[in-house]
Amino acid sequence: MNELYQQLMRGIPHRRLPDETIPGAVPHTLRGWVDALPIANFAATSSQLLDHLRAMNQVRIKPLQRLEMLEVLRVSVGQCISTVDAQILGSTFPLTPQTAARATLSEMFEFELSLGYIEVLFDLCAPKEAVPMFRGRHASLAAFRALEHAGQCLQKSYQCYHAPSAGIWQSMHIVYRVIVDLKLERKTVDASRFGDRAQPAHVYAHALLLSLVNPYSFTLHELPEITAIIRLLAPLCELLEVGAEVEQTGTLRLVDTRSDVGPGFVVEDAMVGKQTMLGIDTTGVVSEIEWRINAASNDAHSVELPHRGGNAWRAEIRLLRHLVGILSADYSREFERVDSEQEMETVIGLHDLHNVLADKDDFSCFAQRVFGSADSAEQQVMTSLVTTSSEQTRVCQRRAHVLNQSLRGYRLRWTSGPHGETVGAKVGEVIGLRSDRDSASNWIVGSIRWLRINEDGDVDAGVEVLARRALPVAVGLDDDTTPSCAPCRGLLLAPLRSVDAGIYSTLLVPSIVSPKLVDRSLISLNVALPLDGNRWWMDAGVRRLGATGLLDRSGSYIHFRLPSMRRAEAAHDAMLRKPAVRAD
Repeated sequence: MNELYQQLMRGIPHRRLPDETIPGAVPHTLRGWVDALPIANFAATSSQLLDHLRAMNQVRIKPLQRLEMLEVLRVSVGQCISTVDAQILGSTFPLTPQTAARATLSEMFEFELSLGYIEVLFDLCAPKEAVPMFRGRHASLAAFRALEHAGQCLQKSYQCYHAPSAGIWQSMHIVYRVIVDLKLERKTVDASRFGDRAQPAHVYAHALLLSLVNPYSFTLHELPEITAIIRLLAPLCELLEVGAEVEQTGTLRLVDTRSDVGPGFVVEDAMVGKQTMLGIDTTGVVSEIEWRINAASNDAHSVELPHRGGNAWRAEIRLLRHLVGILSADYSREFERVDSEQEMETVIGLHDLHNVLADKDDFSCFAQRVFGSADSAEQQVMTSLVTTSSEQTRVCQRRAHVLNQSLRGYRLRWTSGPHGETVGAKVGEVIGLRSDRDSASNWIVGSIRWLRINEDGDVDAGVEVLARRALPVAVGLDDDTTPSCAPCRGLLLAPLRSVDAGIYSTLLVPSIVSPKLVDRSLISLNVALPLDGNRWWMDAGVRRLGATGLLDRSGSYIHFRLPSMRRAEAAHDAMLRKPAVRAD
């Protein structure tokens, strides 16, 4: 037995002869056992199914018989997994302990199914290192299912923002190398999820592409759509055997198929070794997406992607453009990253960051301090709306280790607490950063772009810097067509390359602001500014500003572009200096 099949065998546990302790040891009795499961009791059903899968994987069963039994079990297991997926989609992150435990159970199901199909592939082909006569269809199906469920195991990790379990990537690499050796990677298999002419190579390409687009950068609601889009586009990806001397480019990424890692979505995670290299050419995927987008009308928000053997899938153009940017961009970073050993104080959420920037005043106290003695109707209305609302102020500040940093971002790590508690962060959340050398009011404003939780419960995060200086404000809508609403917290952000400390060019507001505002080209806002040490010549008060465009929107905030503050203040000062017109 050569080294390749020995590597496949290492992932298989020691197996004994079957005995009467395993219910449904043959396919015809297994169907009766499955029909008798207490489907209404999720806990009992899932426990019995998982125990049975584990017991099957530890006994010797004829490969075709095992294949038939796995095909019977995967239907019932799929129902349990679908129940868990529905609960996760309806949850918020971080997940509750009960939902997290069920997500772990779902991942265990996928792992045991993948292991069972690997055993079928090994028992069929390993003895002679070749596919037996009239067994090509069975070997292809076993390889397809093994890759499919290993890929699903990765997706369960992505749903919980956890790092993949040890050995998953390695098992996928080994299975793919085995089927390439057996010339089975392009043999079609009937699988409805991947179309009517799916191939094992398509499943493997799907897992690689999904890793490339950084699944940890999407929200719980975006991830299923991204997964489906990548599944439809995976057949357009080309997998190439390349040498270690080949360098990565925009549409050619490399992965070491002898390692236990994927292709890597950040430079420091791309474990490129000197072993067997596989090239992932995404040229066909990028071309297909660009053709679909260019063929759509100018006002279209989504396009159709073809699905072999199924209905076409409608995908948002916003997400497709995001995928094109990732899959065609140069692999190098715009700004060089340097390792760091410093620690920083962090505040997560626009609410908490506004609080610390406002000297830890709650919103009512902040409004009173900003408005003072109101001398205009606008100030009186905004003050009454703010002071009649109540809120509970609870700011949580945690220290984070900086793993590396650049001019535009940080890679942070929050260590888990003594009882395993993790930081309550999520993708798309506003975050404030402050080093020990900075003053108490000097907070860097950023956005969490991706999250990943390792085996120890430590949370890694990629943070994009939005501004190195911010001013807390109160924001109210100035629009006759929209009912009045209470002002909300906001942050005026200074440009990153601003020379003048008194310039602010963008505005962050919570995502609870009416969605109707996002579709408008000009939004009129009343912004209440406190006294600003960088703008000492300006009094506190209300300024009427027009947001001229949407820069970004996440589940937590909306980022608006503002006109030049200097022009707005010049007009404001001119209005104040305008002489009164005599009645005579």
